[in-house]
Amino acid sequence: MSKDYYNILDVSPQATDEEIKKAFRTLSLQYHPDKNPNGAERFKEINEAYQTLSNPQKKRVYDMQRNSGGGFGNSSWNDIFTSTEGMFSGFGFAEDMFERREQPIQPLEVQVFASIYDAIFGAKKQVSYKRRTWCSSCANTHSRCNTCGGSGIIVQVKGNDYFRVEERTHCYTCKGTGSIKQKTENCPTNCQDGFILEDTTLTFEIPKGIDKTGMYRMRHAGHESPSKRGQRGDVIVKIVEQAEENYERVGNDIVVTQHIRYIDLVTGTKKTISLFDDPNLTYEYKINKWFDTDELIKICDGPFMSGKTYARIKLYIPKQELNEEQLETLKRICED
Repeated sequence: MSKDYYNILDVSPQATDEEIKKAFRTLSLQYHPDKNPNGAERFKEINEAYQTLSNPQKKRVYDMQRNSGGGFGNSSWNDIFTSTEGMFSGFGFAEDMFERREQPIQPLEVQVFASIYDAIFGAKKQVSYKRRTWCSSCANTHSRCNTCGGSGIIVQVKGNDYFRVEERTHCYTCKGTGSIKQKTENCPTNCQDGFILEDTTLTFEIPKGIDKTGMYRMRHAGHESPSKRGQRGDVIVKIVEQAEENYERVGNDIVVTQHIRYIDLVTGTKKTISLFDDPNLTYEYKINKWFDTDELIKICDGPFMSGKTYARIKLYIPKQELNEEQLETLKRICED
């Protein structure tokens, strides 16, 4: 950086607003051109330094650039700031463009398995997970981050003497907070960077008729903010439908596999079924004589939203040895 405004005003970077104002008054009186004909250039520098350090926004940007070691050739920092501010003022965010942004709290993702029955009728579920929480032992022990100088932002200047571009990123050391938590003797062994992983169990309801891969958001139940204690992110619960024996979900329809004997296929029959072993979901359906097992039989409308329930018929083949008489009879039937 071409000019050090703190040196010009003879104050430290930690000087208060009152100390900066007092230094400016003293030096401006000393080098005012009316009293010091040789002090015009010095007076101009003093005024330039004060215009930057007395403005909180300009001072914040100047401090970030000063800490990064960048520079802008022979141009004054006040000129650079003014031109940059004018460039963006038409977009309505000149006042906020250099504000340190708090990093969003990344949502915590967990997975919960649900049956087809749960997806149809809804259910209460518990989910257990680990979430990041402030360590109570070192929550209030902070020191200024040396990497970013307390700004929470790393500034890199790229370019040449004619054109330079600033690249700002959140500080990788303090995660954009500007401070580092100091571990104490009372911190638990799993305390890392001021946080512990807390075991948490929460109860939530699966809504009726949820999709196979539905998602459920639990507000403010996730990781704690790295900069604001008590402020938590969300938990995204991914609900995965489990496969169930003899049941298949096809869109909003349910297909149930039913096994019948050969005699039932030959003569036709009536069958009764309780879906999901629920007596309130008991239905009767008819299998016609010589029914084609490649087709589906409608059992009922529902119970899933606007869908229907179908039976897929499969022939039951007993696993037992046949005697000679039974084999002869079976052959004779097949030949006819």
